[in-house]
Amino acid sequence: RGGGGGDGGPPLATIGPAPTGRAKCKKCGGAIEKGTLRVTVFSQSHFHDGFDGANYHAECAPNTARGLDPKCVLLLPWRDQLAFSGDDAQKAALRSNPAAQRASERFVETRRILTTEVKPKDVKALVEENGYALLSGPKPIPLDVLVDIAADGLAFGRLAKCAACGSRALRHAGAGQGAHALTWCTGWASASTACAFSTSQAPPREA
Repeated sequence: RGGGGGDGGPPLATIGPAPTGRAKCKKCGGAIEKGTLRVTVFSQSHFHDGFDGANYHAECAPNTARGLDPKCVLLLPWRDQLAFSGDDAQKAALRSNPAAQRASERFVETRRILTTEVKPKDVKALVEENGYALLSGPKPIPLDVLVDIAADGLAFGRLAKCAACGSRALRHAGAGQGAHALTWCTGWASASTACAFSTSQAPPREA
């Protein structure tokens, strides 16, 4: 189940490594193995007031008019970014940016180690010890998101607190990609309003 997009429509389709091997592809019916690329496409639910997600192998996913969420694409290995990004300028810049390619490889390898060699409870403890919440509002943050947060911090340094809401809830994608990178906040501006902070500027890091 997903929340709506900013325009009232469904959220953008997401892409990333499957956190488990339990999902099945809506097109071919095959299992989507853990760690392989999974695309989730959202549509209006027939059963509740919201949106439901359908999972696909990356090669089975339908073309969506709204495209893939650029945040998710920027968290992929850089070669997969070239395959799945809808931003031709970003792809051209990445092809000629060895430093960004190395940053992507560092993040992806750190994420792989956390996923395969570290227990979930230890990932959660690492995130919490560095000042991040394990909840977003009333809902637990999914383990794969916590892994991304931990991998980003270990690879590049802990992100500073959000300048808008003051919470330690910033996320970053596209390290080393300059204006094509994205930093956004997943915290809350108030008890009922999510923080809307987002920027393409390089985020401040802490040692």
